[in-house]
Amino acid sequence: MLELAERIVDAAAVICSAARELGVRFSVVMLHGALGPAVLMIDDAPDLSDAQRLELGGGERSWRQHPMFVALREQLRPLGSEVLGTDAFGLSAPVTFPFVMPVMGPSGWFGTIVFSARGPYSRDLERALTMLGTRFAVWCAERGIGQVPPVVGVGIPSQRHRIARLAARGRTNSEIAEALGISINTVKSRLKQVFVQLDVDNRTELASALQRLAPLHDVRPGTTRLGDLTITCAPYPNGYSARRRRSATSGG
Repeated sequence: MLELAERIVDAAAVICSAARELGVRFSVVMLHGALGPAVLMIDDAPDLSDAQRLELGGGERSWRQHPMFVALREQLRPLGSEVLGTDAFGLSAPVTFPFVMPVMGPSGWFGTIVFSARGPYSRDLERALTMLGTRFAVWCAERGIGQVPPVVGVGIPSQRHRIARLAARGRTNSEIAEALGISINTVKSRLKQVFVQLDVDNRTELASALQRLAPLHDVRPGTTRLGDLTITCAPYPNGYSARRRRSATSGG
């Protein structure tokens, strides 16, 4: 089923469903931004409040201080309650036993999956959950999904996004202008704005950045319910930043 998923939300839904069938109480799938904190979180956790989701999923303080993220930075491997304790989410009851695994890609750690159960995990269950996480990592890698790149502001205006997608697919400026019914000068201007916003230098880098931004496309800030799932996108995602690499090196 994971292979049939078209969006990261669909893939996360498969992970949550498969984990429930294995006896896990709930699951949380996170996608991290380039600065560290998660910018997108999909979960089927009935006991998490929206405030807890926003704090865990998009908080700089949480990224720096939460025991789960601290432990993952120190030991970049699957971790259980023997390392994290039995209350990873700050839930008073029932006591939850976490099993957390970093999602790794060609460029390193770009996501985190948290499984929560009512009791300790068997070795067989840990292996099965690790396999689920590995399959998710492969699914993301096959689609070019990784850490969300830094962006000036939140999101790309729709016209710029359409122009950028066509440019990333190899269309020339004149072809883009004809397809969208706008002038070539408008295409050049909007494309330049996108290059600055995504901090890229060419269309190859643009294509890569758009792939990594794709999971956030059309996802509104805050929390959204989708059946048993809750999708959380930080109101001002901490993977997005106005501090561009070039400004530090060129003084611009």
